[in-house]
Amino acid sequence: MTPDVTPLRYHIRRPSHAGLSDELALTVDAMVRHRWTLVLLAPHSKCPPTGRPWQLTEDAGVVASHVGHGGNVGLVCGLRSGVAVLDPDQVGWVDMVETLGQPADAWVQTGGGKLHYYVSWQPGLPAKLVWAGDTIGEIQRGPGLQQVVVPPSIHPRSGRPYRWLTSPAERSLEPLPATWRRYFALQTSFTRVTGTPGYLNASAFKDRLTRALQQPGARFRRHSGCVKFQCSACAPEGHDRHRDNGIFFVNSGRWGSTWPARWSRTTPAGWRPRSCGGSCGGWLDAAHPDAALFAEWGHPEASIPGGFHVDFFLHFTGRAFRSLWDNGQVARPEWPPLTPYFDPSGGGSLGAFLDEWSSAASVVGDAGYAALPSSNHDFPRLAAGPRTGEQLKPAFTFLLTWPTLPAIYYGDEIGMRYVPGLPNIEGSARTPTYNRAGSRTPMQWSADDPSGAVYLPVDPDPARPTVAAQRADPGSILHLVRDLIALRRAHPDLGTRGDTEVLHAGYPFVYRRGGFTVAVNPRATAASVPLAAGPGSLLLGSAGHTAGTLDVPPFGYAIFERLRQSVSRVRA
Repeated sequence: MTPDVTPLRYHIRRPSHAGLSDELALTVDAMVRHRWTLVLLAPHSKCPPTGRPWQLTEDAGVVASHVGHGGNVGLVCGLRSGVAVLDPDQVGWVDMVETLGQPADAWVQTGGGKLHYYVSWQPGLPAKLVWAGDTIGEIQRGPGLQQVVVPPSIHPRSGRPYRWLTSPAERSLEPLPATWRRYFALQTSFTRVTGTPGYLNASAFKDRLTRALQQPGARFRRHSGCVKFQCSACAPEGHDRHRDNGIFFVNSGRWGSTWPARWSRTTPAGWRPRSCGGSCGGWLDAAHPDAALFAEWGHPEASIPGGFHVDFFLHFTGRAFRSLWDNGQVARPEWPPLTPYFDPSGGGSLGAFLDEWSSAASVVGDAGYAALPSSNHDFPRLAAGPRTGEQLKPAFTFLLTWPTLPAIYYGDEIGMRYVPGLPNIEGSARTPTYNRAGSRTPMQWSADDPSGAVYLPVDPDPARPTVAAQRADPGSILHLVRDLIALRRAHPDLGTRGDTEVLHAGYPFVYRRGGFTVAVNPRATAASVPLAAGPGSLLLGSAGHTAGTLDVPPFGYAIFERLRQSVSRVRA
């Protein structure tokens, strides 16, 4: 549950350093330099005063006054302040750092003697630090309100002050090293794949690690946090000369492979090698360099390191895909009801999508592509239930400007709808509440489409969209999709490899792609976000900018070019 919040003054005011302690002077300089948001805590406490809402401020003078009256202060972590803090508290931290390397410099020593490691915030970080099956600390990173106590606060038990180990105003927050990002991405993926946050206990972990090190050609790869060894299925076929097809993942204690199709979950140990006919991916790259190998696993972070070029976010794995589109037009017991982000109610969240996309992207890198489909033959179309074809323009603007490989399911580009109530055709109805036939109706070319002897009936709605009608309408979804594809092709910044910076992960969703800024608002009411200055030249869509605020109309979208001013901090 999100704590109550009382925002104080948000303008930045640096107080005079006269009369301030050295530690407090460092804190106020840092909050001005980094535009940090702080929360006022009770004296000698790690929490706000009991029964009172969180009092947030970006005013250094308010902080100085509060500390001067004996109060403690905390730094709000997450997207709001752009910082995440690693807070280890167990002996296992030493082994974790020895294996993965130093994650960052320690910025603060707590009054209890522990160290806090400050890094720049990124989506997808786990809440817990887990190593060898044990939870050894936490990561304060949001979402919502999370904070860490900062100097010169007093520790509630020891009575000693927190102190800075560096000059925070003179330092830039660095991102986590690549090894740590890969580790956390695999940790998150393991939790998502298995459906549980469980990890092997220390005894089982050591046993499996020992067995992995005993395999032929076993070598520990410190940079990737795994043990690689010779695959017992590949060796008899003359493959795996480098002895690295078998893998033991140190982060999760699970077996795997550089070619995942060689492994099946059939033994008590967790995995068994299975032949896949050799290095298919390497052969394909050499023999057919223009070809691509697509997986339908729904786990890009596993399939692409295994040799595939592309894998999809799908409805049967994780929550990324469903959190965008699933508005409950079909139901399965294993799919908890949710409100998707692209919903007229505006009650959805991008958190699950951003977390899973970030985790996959950090593992995949430039080795392949994570694909995001608009729908597929096993899932309702974009136009389903209360989400009509006219509401799809912000969805396509997002789909064709986000750094995934976009996949448009046939008919979605004209707003064909999911047709409910169809018969069970060739097993299309998996359960009474899950009939896939509604997404498989014929392409709607014109008003004269045959409605008789076809595999499935044409949508009976007389107002159904058609290709012919949308070709003739410059304001149609089809024309917008064509314009977006042309824009994406013309500007690599909007493609799969371009840089991405999320500016506001609510309504509207605002993000920067190189020299472009994109805003989408899929809800039925207007949405606004503070902007320091005009966003640049409007290329597509409609949005207004007045008095430092970007206003996006209902079901609106906008793409701007050459945004030069930063978006101000968005406050909950």
